[in-house]
Amino acid sequence: MSEDWSEVSPTPDLIRETVDIRDVAELLGLEVTHDDFIHSPYNEADDSPSCKLYGDHFHCFSTGRGGDAIDLVLAVKPELSWRQALWQIWTRALRAGMEPGDVQRKPKPEVKDFFSEFVVLAAGCEWLGPWAETLRLPEELLLRLRRHDDIKLSAGTLVIPHWRFSAEDGWTIPGVKTRAITGSKGAWTGSNFSQGLYDVDDFQHGGAKRAVICEGESDCWVLDWHWRDEDVHVFALPSGAGHWKDEWLKQLEPYSKVYICMDLDEAGKRARDKIARAVGYERAEFLYPVGGNDAREAYINGWRPTLH
Repeated sequence: MSEDWSEVSPTPDLIRETVDIRDVAELLGLEVTHDDFIHSPYNEADDSPSCKLYGDHFHCFSTGRGGDAIDLVLAVKPELSWRQALWQIWTRALRAGMEPGDVQRKPKPEVKDFFSEFVVLAAGCEWLGPWAETLRLPEELLLRLRRHDDIKLSAGTLVIPHWRFSAEDGWTIPGVKTRAITGSKGAWTGSNFSQGLYDVDDFQHGGAKRAVICEGESDCWVLDWHWRDEDVHVFALPSGAGHWKDEWLKQLEPYSKVYICMDLDEAGKRARDKIARAVGYERAEFLYPVGGNDAREAYINGWRPTLH
């Protein structure tokens, strides 16, 4: 016999045990495609669904924003407070017959590996000049990324693999993002970006004692380029400011100091505080972009950060 949960006050942990992000979208009455996309809750001009649902979080490719179940409710119903959004998920889930433990009972989808597809794509290289102008980044930076298979250019589309390494499987690519020169963003079908923090040139940072976490891939590129001759390892959140997993702390274990460099908006502030709590305030230090909302924009405008 199921327990009566109607008198229980919900917590974020209870929500995560009860519903996944697709459940939340359906409880909100959103139309979910067969491949788990919805129209962006942040972009009214989103004609083609560009917001991907990933089980425990969502990511909007048209705006770069995302988050967990509570963030999705707040994106659709911004008039609610955080606690009201929490209660709305809980009460709607209970009315639909859901209860804590349902998420654990669902089979986890198998993580796809795009390594073979990417190797075939990487065989052909296209000129990156137009992208240097579009992103306003040094062409040498983009050439370095291409040389290490951190980006490729195919049919005018910038392809960004998220590499992972494990002793069991070696190098794999669980997710690939794409960016058109017109500005639209997307991902290869079946991508999963929750396997770990994004980084580039992983093999070059074996002895680093300082790590930097920023918000997106292009932020990671410019900061990695800036500290390319120093022992600093730069990471980025794989699905934007709204998504953090404590299991990613394992990647940060080698570093005595972790600098957190998020965008200068409300989502960035929430991510900054969440990561600092997870890392530990004695290890964490905040790094604020100067001259732009994010690290890439600030770098373009002349910001050259130093770590102490």
